[in-house]
Amino acid sequence: MHPTLFIGPLVSDSVRQYLLDQGILNILIKQLRFKDSALLAAYALTKCLTHQIFSAPINEDMFLAGYIVNMIRLDYFDEAIGVTEGFTIFEDLLECGELRCKILEYDIAGLLEHKIGAGKPAEMRMSLIYLNIFRIHGHLMARNLVERGLSYLETNQWKTQKPGVAILCSLAQTWFSVEALKQVIPNVVNMLLPNYGPDSQRATNLPSSNQSKLPSSLLGPAFVLHIMAENETLREEIRQIPEYGRLKHLYLFGDLLGMKETPIWQVKTPTRDDVLDVINQMIKSVDSVEGSMNAGFILPHIQHLDRVGNVVRDSVVDAIVVPSVVAGVAALTVIGAITFAPVVASRKIAEWIGRPWRLRQQDAIIRSLRHPSSASQNAPKLMDIGLDAPFRTFGTDGQDEITLIDDSEHRDRVEDLVADADRYLADVILCFILERGALLGLFNIHGRRPSWTTNIVDHCLAKGGGA
Repeated sequence: MHPTLFIGPLVSDSVRQYLLDQGILNILIKQLRFKDSALLAAYALTKCLTHQIFSAPINEDMFLAGYIVNMIRLDYFDEAIGVTEGFTIFEDLLECGELRCKILEYDIAGLLEHKIGAGKPAEMRMSLIYLNIFRIHGHLMARNLVERGLSYLETNQWKTQKPGVAILCSLAQTWFSVEALKQVIPNVVNMLLPNYGPDSQRATNLPSSNQSKLPSSLLGPAFVLHIMAENETLREEIRQIPEYGRLKHLYLFGDLLGMKETPIWQVKTPTRDDVLDVINQMIKSVDSVEGSMNAGFILPHIQHLDRVGNVVRDSVVDAIVVPSVVAGVAALTVIGAITFAPVVASRKIAEWIGRPWRLRQQDAIIRSLRHPSSASQNAPKLMDIGLDAPFRTFGTDGQDEITLIDDSEHRDRVEDLVADADRYLADVILCFILERGALLGLFNIHGRRPSWTTNIVDHCLAKGGGA
């Protein structure tokens, strides 16, 4: 049975007194602790307050105000009884002055601050309704909440600024908070500016006159100004302060953030691009005629897992590619060395073995020319074929050298011999002439060039291998 039937207009005073004696008010007040029955019990209490017989005991109850505040905290008023909304029931409860005063003894502003700062849309909506209800009854909490929100913005980290951003942005959606927000606009704009001037230097003990701030400390103030610009009055107020012109100038010339960047491992911290994007939207909203034209707001969601992924990917690529390239180059080097080593080695060995043999053959020929008796048995003996006669040795300036004498009687004999010599003998003669410098003597005898010496060289080149 609906509880209001016991206290409706058709119920007589004697029945109400009987219900009061039976502890009906205590039963209803205890039901405020449970979610399923809390709103219905609160609705019944609003009907009881219309009767004098019930109002006095309700005002005297020491637990009722605490239960109502707990219903605010647990969002029990965010429902309805039929066509009656929960916030309407709450407003009817505040009609009782004594009960309202007991409720205000609790930190309602702190409770609303916590609910709005959580950033949940449903709680933010109901909190603004509660705030408006208290305003209707003469209790202005907007200025208190604005100060609390500003204190969050003064921190240097986005994660600690988020509750303040939610509070100030929510209040910017209400017309009754405009005057309180106008007072803090210069402070919010100054939060975006670098620390210039001697005063800021003394405060920070830094020698530099241009102290740019971290991106994490700028996202909150920039987003608050962006949402404030939706209100025409607040938008005009932002335009009129000198700090905004200075802020816009620094942004357009790229001097607002400096070169500071958020570390890669801080994935939930805003980066320079995040801040610059919000500031760009804020400036467009403030400078436009109609603001941003957005209904409501959504807090920026910062989560840059892709930055860590890119670092991990690059590290893995470097760890795989660089050793692979080094190993590949090393493998190619080893293969090339194995492939070409026999060729190079065989050539070097052939040169090392063949050069002494050629030198020994040439020395043997020379010894046979100088000392026929000691010539090698394998080499042809030139003395047997009559070539010892045209060669004589004599000293010039203490040095011995071999010179071909211009002896005409042997000319025909030598030319015939060269014509009939085999390829081996022609090579031997030519190597001897080139190795021992006899060619120089052939071309420099008495300042003239004998024709038969030219024939010897030409015949050797024709008969021999052209060595």
